[in-house]
Amino acid sequence: MAFLPKRASHILILVVLSVIAGLVVSLGLLWGTFDTEYSVGFSKPMWSKAEVGMPESEAKSLLGEPLDEAPWTNLEKKTLYYSRSRSGNGNYLCYYLVVRSGTIVEEHRDVFWD
Repeated sequence: MAFLPKRASHILILVVLSVIAGLVVSLGLLWGTFDTEYSVGFSKPMWSKAEVGMPESEAKSLLGEPLDEAPWTNLEKKTLYYSRSRSGNGNYLCYYLVVRSGTIVEEHRDVFWD
């Protein structure tokens, strides 16, 4: 930082480090607020084996029964939810599959912020 006086470069470094520390603490606090409940038999390694095109029965044998199944109106699809908020109104990691005619057509891993 030859273009800045020594004192100004120290202040800039201090400001940058403070911002980074603030972001790390904020992310830690947000991450700690998740209250995810998973279905019995669910695991992230098994989730990574579930794929679009796989039969629903095969996905269920990998992941177990979902916590909830929601049929779509007007379409021959349904959603299989493998996680939800434990409290019912908190932040959680949302894992779900969309099924059409017995085949997985979509796979989702999302963060749900409430």
